[in-house]
Amino acid sequence: FTDTLKNMSFIAHWESKGKLVYSTVTFAGYVGSLSGLRQDGFSVTIDTRFYPGGIGELFYEVIAAIEEKNATLVAYLTRDALAKDNDFKSALKTLSSSELIADVYYIMAGTKATEGVVISRNRHNATNIWMLDPPTRWFEVETNYDHWKPAPWYDDRRQPANHAMKRMGESNATINNMFEVVSTKPVLNLQTTYTFLAVPATNYLDAYRRYCPFPCVQ
Repeated sequence: FTDTLKNMSFIAHWESKGKLVYSTVTFAGYVGSLSGLRQDGFSVTIDTRFYPGGIGELFYEVIAAIEEKNATLVAYLTRDALAKDNDFKSALKTLSSSELIADVYYIMAGTKATEGVVISRNRHNATNIWMLDPPTRWFEVETNYDHWKPAPWYDDRRQPANHAMKRMGESNATINNMFEVVSTKPVLNLQTTYTFLAVPATNYLDAYRRYCPFPCVQ
């Protein structure tokens, strides 16, 4: 299924009155936005937040959200933020407080050095808002698990990603070097569909389908 999604992925540009408003990385036939860049505003991408209680808890949460009739899909909310919010601050509010049908991580960047955040979402609001705090914390890594808890031993991509970022260093944080970081195994793995790179300050956006031959290990 991951390989099928790779072949269906593309970059879409959304215009209003002949002017580019935002761009997204999405899949053919899919109407939500998984990753995107608002011109002169912010970038955002989605990361799955696994349920501690497993599939049973997920099923219960989805049924509850459907019954309430006021929750939205996580990728629909991303699209709404990209379409309607002009800047990092307003998008942060939208993505932190709007009701959702499931838990998720929203990873955002803005046009300023301090505008970077991982929003750990429950269905109703933000469980945690983890803002950049330079120069002490000039980067943040999110790999599908709550950052304030240890990553599970069987899927610890966080530690290799942190090591790669520290080895690169803030002064060498270029697009090419960031691509190398996310190409480090096991950060890059068999389930990686695409790599999304964005710099809101310059309106730079690019994405690459990723293929890592089995078994995709060091």
